[in-house]
Amino acid sequence: MEGYLDRYLADIPDRVWLEYLWSHDRLCHRIEPELREQSAQAAAWIGISASRRIIAGHSAVSIKNLIEAAGCRIEKVQNDPLKQLRPYLFAEFEEPDRITVYEERVSNVQQLLDNLGVFSDNTLISSYNSSLAEQIILAHEFFHFLDYEGNLTDGISRIKITVFGKLKLHVRVSALSEIAAMAFARDLLALNVHPCILDLLLVHNGNFS
Repeated sequence: MEGYLDRYLADIPDRVWLEYLWSHDRLCHRIEPELREQSAQAAAWIGISASRRIIAGHSAVSIKNLIEAAGCRIEKVQNDPLKQLRPYLFAEFEEPDRITVYEERVSNVQQLLDNLGVFSDNTLISSYNSSLAEQIILAHEFFHFLDYEGNLTDGISRIKITVFGKLKLHVRVSALSEIAAMAFARDLLALNVHPCILDLLLVHNGNFS
């Protein structure tokens, strides 16, 4: 079961994960499918490009050390004080320079990863004295810090949508930053499964068959 699930998840096409990320954006259904796909591909490439720049500039260094070297602080707390309002949030980047990690959720999802054998082929699974779930989550939030510092997604984050009749507006689409951050984390950690699986595992408590 464990090996089968890992292989099955690894074979899910990227477009499925991208649509999953789009589905969390309230503007999703106002954007034409073709434009969604093009924008998502552009966002993913921004994330991958940012990852490649870091890989080219550093030897094997932990995500934690990369974040701290960039001037961003990591704060770990056991529970999210707003957990009733946002029960599936692992961490958040707070401008200008802080990442807050909610350890209870990270620990819970790591246990699910271990039980189901997800990411069993990942070479960094036991690296840097840190759980893989924590590495993925920190990498994701690290991209948001880099995006804030360097305006990486500004060029693609505003999309024209129809709001009423022929009236169109350019609006900022949050899904694109999330897509870029996921692509960044996946490339930086060489993950065989899309990082979105962490969300799904926590939401469904690992009840896959």
